[in-house]
Amino acid sequence: MRHGRVDTIAPRAAGKSFICVLALILISIFRPGSHQFMCSPGKQQSVKIASAKIQQIFELLPLLKREVLIEKKSNDYYTLIFRNTSILDILTPLNSTRGNRANCGILDEYRDHKAEDINEIILPLLNVDRPMKNQDYNEYEPQQVQFWISSASDKNTYCYDKTVEFFEDSIINPTKTFCWGFDFRVPVSAGLLSKDFLTELKLSGTFNELGFAKEYMSRFVGSSNDAWFDYEKLLSCRHLVNPESHAKFRDDIESFYVIAVDIARLKCQTVATVLKVFPRRDSPWKVNLVNLFVLGKTESEKVFDKQVIELKKLIELFCPKEVVIDINGLILAPLCRNI
Repeated sequence: MRHGRVDTIAPRAAGKSFICVLALILISIFRPGSHQFMCSPGKQQSVKIASAKIQQIFELLPLLKREVLIEKKSNDYYTLIFRNTSILDILTPLNSTRGNRANCGILDEYRDHKAEDINEIILPLLNVDRPMKNQDYNEYEPQQVQFWISSASDKNTYCYDKTVEFFEDSIINPTKTFCWGFDFRVPVSAGLLSKDFLTELKLSGTFNELGFAKEYMSRFVGSSNDAWFDYEKLLSCRHLVNPESHAKFRDDIESFYVIAVDIARLKCQTVATVLKVFPRRDSPWKVNLVNLFVLGKTESEKVFDKQVIELKKLIELFCPKEVVIDINGLILAPLCRNI
């Protein structure tokens, strides 16, 4: 509330909307005659999110509800009028919103907003400064206050460019702009997000690493226009073509298999990489990656015993010439001993 620009990048269920709505209510109370708004990508989405957060705040802090004089609510709009004549509106980036004026606003999930809607409809709402009751302006009061909140997105998007802009401005002008963020560990520690739920997501067969990085790790993924390589093109190459599930030998071609196993610590994934080697006399040997296997998809106490069994099955299937195992610490030594 002490800054004119605040950018928040946080995961799902982190309470970012709750914090910003609480800030709007307090600003409405502390700054008489002010006009605040919250804007989400969809009209009903704005009303639904704001209504839920406001009611939750009023249940936790009933004293704040006593400052509200009139509450107008429907499926399409939600408005609070305070005793000091301040107004809190729920808006949407539609043409009907043009011409309104406000002093402070939340741009919720701005990664899903269209850049032209933000620049041409939402931000122009904040053109006018807020005068005090005597019509003077408080030089210590932030004007055109903007709360930008969102989860992370791809790098080649408006959301990423805006976040970089805020980050640079927070270094140049730290009294005006504040940029911050965190990943899933904060809501998990606070009890807002289930650790077991995240574990199930990671162990799911349809687990999407990039989606998890954006939604829960607060990491911007993909490539920017200034990148040295095309990330999407690189990602399209990260697929095994004709993977082998067992040993395949040809009489006319000499070859053998090597299995490399990267042993992970607790709550991480152990990966077995199957390589097919083609020896050559007059040139470097050719090595093909033919498959990848995740061993022991479980968090039980006997996770290493299960990995040993699955690795033995791979050895039986491929009959490798060598099995190279990367061990981290003495705690994992029993794995090799069992093999």
